[in-house]
Amino acid sequence: MKRDQPNAISRLRAVASPLGIGIGSGLVLFSVTLSVHLWLATYPHFDGMPPTLGWQVWVFGGMFVFGAVPVSVAYRYRVFTPVVATAGVYALALATSWSSLVAGAQSAGAGLTFLPYDFLRFFWPLVLTGALVLGGIEYGLRHYAVGR
Repeated sequence: MKRDQPNAISRLRAVASPLGIGIGSGLVLFSVTLSVHLWLATYPHFDGMPPTLGWQVWVFGGMFVFGAVPVSVAYRYRVFTPVVATAGVYALALATSWSSLVAGAQSAGAGLTFLPYDFLRFFWPLVLTGALVLGGIEYGLRHYAVGR
């Protein structure tokens, strides 16, 4: 390949912005979370969606932010720990909670315990902050330690 021809990554960076990439990934995580809730809603004993509009905005809007911000930061500053941390925590929380979520939705009284997925849905700002701190540490190590 000639040096003056842009490669695929250069073309992607030319048309995509950190905000656009972040919005796309936020919509993906929003869709996954909404799909989990809608699928569990088919069971007779599922509590349903968060009870009020405020909680729905907090949970589903939060999952949008939880997906969008780390990807935007990673794209803009070329760090990967925020994405790995948030995606890993989301996947781990959903995987470890899945059997209890389904059991709670299928039978009355089975889902009365607070699960990792519940923690993530309601306390997502704590996890997001931790992921961004890890990204800041990675950025500092890459850019300031290398400069010495």
